[in-house]
Amino acid sequence: MNPDLRKERAAATFNPELITHILDGSPENTRRRREIENLILNDPDFQHEDYNFLTPKPALRGGC
Repeated sequence: MNPDLRKERAAATFNPELITHILDGSPENTRRRREIENLILNDPDFQHEDYNFLTPKPALRGGC
């Protein structure tokens, strides 16, 4: 997790986990979303350089 985000969450005056459950609809939905998120993050097919921050030429070379 981004260190700045971790710092801000630690300083929150509310429970961020509770807000997450509300946004996801339930604690079970949060658990399931995180499970799917981890499957994707750990899947080798999704492990590639992020082309969003490259200028057009390197992005095109990397995407070919």
